[in-house]
Amino acid sequence: ILADFLGTVAGAVAALRLEASAYSPAVRLWMGFMATTFIAGVLFAPRKVEARIVLVTMLTTACLLIGTKIAWPGAARAFSGASIHLLLWSPLLAFLAIWRGWKIIGGMRAGRFFDKAFGVWVGLVASVLAVSLAFDFHTVVAWLAG
Repeated sequence: ILADFLGTVAGAVAALRLEASAYSPAVRLWMGFMATTFIAGVLFAPRKVEARIVLVTMLTTACLLIGTKIAWPGAARAFSGASIHLLLWSPLLAFLAIWRGWKIIGGMRAGRFFDKAFGVWVGLVASVLAVSLAFDFHTVVAWLAG
């Protein structure tokens, strides 16, 4: 049973990669930049809960993308991905920018290099999320409009 499950997951990942390979070079570059930005959270995860939340959200995003491809193999990656991003990333952006933003800024003002680097990373993550969510919103609205 485990081998069948892992084969199904591998098939879904391969299908997602194939769909992504059809994206324009600019979109693929953006996706790589996003992934690199989010994964950089491992540098801060041991000491910062916000970094752990970003990493868990990205892992959940990947699992939902794979699960969606398994459940609905014919679903367009652009629509399912954009929908998952809107569902998970909107609260993440609100958490980072609104709820934790002032605490992070305060840490940056404290003058410690680690806190300054963390603040820059959070700002970069929030910017990437905001830009991506704008594109995702457009994708979902265009898909729903037909």
